[in-house]
Amino acid sequence: QVVFFFLAVMALRFSQLPPFEEWDAGQVCHWLDVLDLGSHKEIFQREQIDGAVLAQMSKDQLKADLGLPLGACVKIAAEVVEQRKYSQNKRKVRQPLMRVKGQLGESPPLSPRTRSRIAKYSGDGVARREELTEEELECWDDQAKWLTCAISGVSWPRDSGSTIGVALYHQPRSCCRGELQRRILEEEHAARLKREQGAGDEETAEPNPEPEGFTVVSRSGECGVGDVYDREFAVYPDVEPPPKAHLVTGAQSPELGHIEVMVGPVFDITAFNAGASGSEALGTLGLNARGVLCLDRQYNAVNFQYFVQRHGNSFARKICTSRLSFFIEEGHGQRIFPRNILNQLSLLFYRRNDVLYKTGGRVDEKKVAECISKGIPKILLATIMEVASGTGFRQYTEHAIRLYLAIHHTAIKILAHFPSAHQAVYDQVKSWMQNPFARGTFWGPEEVMLAASLVSVPFPMLREALVRRVLADLHCTGAETCDNLWHQNRPQLERLAFVQSFFDAGPGKKPVHELERQYTRCAGTLPRAERAAILEALLESDVETLEDWWRVVGMDGVFTGDEACATHLLAMRQHCVTNRKVWELLRPSVSRGPAVVTEGVGAGELGKAVVDRRPQTAAKMKQTRRQAEAAALAEAKRKHEGYPVLPQPGHLPETLCLYCGAEFAHRGALFRHLRKMIPPGRMINRWHALHFSVQIPLRGSSSRTCPAKCCSGTQFGTYDALLEHLAEMGVPGAGPPPSRRSAPEAEREEVDSAPQQHWSVVADTTVQPEIVSDAADEGAAVDPHAQLGRCCRCPEARAALFAPCGHCVACSQCAKKAASCWVCSQKVVSVVPVCFS
Repeated sequence: QVVFFFLAVMALRFSQLPPFEEWDAGQVCHWLDVLDLGSHKEIFQREQIDGAVLAQMSKDQLKADLGLPLGACVKIAAEVVEQRKYSQNKRKVRQPLMRVKGQLGESPPLSPRTRSRIAKYSGDGVARREELTEEELECWDDQAKWLTCAISGVSWPRDSGSTIGVALYHQPRSCCRGELQRRILEEEHAARLKREQGAGDEETAEPNPEPEGFTVVSRSGECGVGDVYDREFAVYPDVEPPPKAHLVTGAQSPELGHIEVMVGPVFDITAFNAGASGSEALGTLGLNARGVLCLDRQYNAVNFQYFVQRHGNSFARKICTSRLSFFIEEGHGQRIFPRNILNQLSLLFYRRNDVLYKTGGRVDEKKVAECISKGIPKILLATIMEVASGTGFRQYTEHAIRLYLAIHHTAIKILAHFPSAHQAVYDQVKSWMQNPFARGTFWGPEEVMLAASLVSVPFPMLREALVRRVLADLHCTGAETCDNLWHQNRPQLERLAFVQSFFDAGPGKKPVHELERQYTRCAGTLPRAERAAILEALLESDVETLEDWWRVVGMDGVFTGDEACATHLLAMRQHCVTNRKVWELLRPSVSRGPAVVTEGVGAGELGKAVVDRRPQTAAKMKQTRRQAEAAALAEAKRKHEGYPVLPQPGHLPETLCLYCGAEFAHRGALFRHLRKMIPPGRMINRWHALHFSVQIPLRGSSSRTCPAKCCSGTQFGTYDALLEHLAEMGVPGAGPPPSRRSAPEAEREEVDSAPQQHWSVVADTTVQPEIVSDAADEGAAVDPHAQLGRCCRCPEARAALFAPCGHCVACSQCAKKAASCWVCSQKVVSVVPVCFS
């Protein structure tokens, strides 16, 4: 009921009121609330001023007859003039374009003749140097299935003039306070109408049967089948226009608000224009006639709307204000690249399509880089978040991955085409990598990963900066523990893990030009095996604890225990919180590219990260660790068989485990350890202590019973067997304890006395054992968690990243002398100075 009430509010909020002259007194009063003149409603209600009466009243009549202040009279009179104009549009003949929820455009499969042509010729008719392989042709088959406009029916590659794109929505950027308040007021008004309608229909209402095969899904944020939201909807909706006073002018800057991506049907440019300018063929009206006066300053501005299917019987509403075409291949559209895409980027940021060009028609690559940096990561992140909210529906997830790759390809194509823009985006990523706390930084941890995937920066190079920024941003009330931090910041951390799964499994590891070539040959997507790897990574990206996230990002090895991870994590958080304000004031030094840039721009200076296998998903990492923990626990339990040897009779240490030699902080911790290692049948409280005070029977005595109460009168066959038992329990005077070590146990003891093994993580999160001797030398591995902020070879502050592994353990001077990483032994290709320690 709560969900349907919310949906009813949304449905009414985006519907139009009747023409102004047909308003009743209640609607006039609601309109006064919108104008922030609600204090005068009582007068209008008392005099029964409806729309027809108000339309005939002048400013002087409002003041003389109703006694309103002059300011209110002027404002109402000006808005009445505007409402008369709106009423003319509301009376225009319109033919709503109706669609069924979840409907997608469908294309027939490519014919053998078309496949043969595609294999030999590119989309612009030029013969290929290398024919497409069968693996690449499969990508064309897969793309052709979904690249059909659900409104116009235009499809790729069947229609040579098609310009397929994705529908975008971003919140208005210059809404005044009154316009934002109007949204709240209209929601309250719609809720009140819903309650009144429900009260009037209680006695006569009949059950509304649901469509066959559909059930109501009451999941927050999703639209089930109900009495208001049926399965049909108008694609180009009418909305109530804002008051004239709300359309204030605002400074236009290259900024975007909250971005949503319509993960569902794609749209041809003709379908978008049918809503923006109107279409006689479809009988649709343009934006102005449907109540959309300003996309930037009107909260309910919408070009068209659609309902996408997130689950088998559940739909989510999407509204569109803008669109972004994506590059599929050379023959996609008549002028799709680069002019069409640059025009749309310009419209998204500046509401003009010519801002990205200089005098003479040359492209302003600096502004192009700015738009890509601020726009594309947000659009990609919005796509990923749509996947995160719909991961229960595999078909929806697969569709979103297609869309993500298409948008990613478009950005890669632009960067490959404009080297200066490519260098500018890379410099911004590098600057974030050097100091994520610098003032003016516009990327968050999620967006910087997606920006890095556009310029081939490997994740290990981002890891140190990203982890410090995330830990410093976490909020915590109460004790600073991993559990508290996890529960209070869980959504943020789960989002980070989800985005990282895209980063690890998705595109972005190859150089830009190489990736662009692969994309183009694969029709704007990736081979099936790589798409399957992304899907698998997404479906297995869950992290369950803060320690899990710490291991997933690679700050500790897969086999590092939770306690060690928690110690390292909390120490790093304290270090980041303490030094954040200092780091914010520092500015990284970014080496700009040469005056004439070539294909060697960007991340080439960082070297190539070592990736010998597919990245481990979070689920696989947890599974590997659970298996290792189970094996380690079984081995540890074998050390806790039998009874321990007491260091001296009559004495039992309070905090030392006599089986394995582990020292604990207090007695409770020791007993938790023992209960984990010893079966319940053998874990008897005060077993040894009750034996310490017993009297040893004389040798000539006939008694063969243990005098301790905990033994419950256990009988022994001989006196020597009883004496051996008492000695084993540590009874003073019973003699030396017998040696119960077997040959395997002796071998294990020899192994335990060998040099300790530590696990360290390398760039691709694989773990390798390294023997660390007690006397560390220049070639020995170091612990990156020791002496946080200080160089591991000298007392200076850490100030450099080793590339490409990304470890930060050295000062600037020591880093210059390092040939290989001190942590993972990977060859150091270059050193990147950083502003954090």
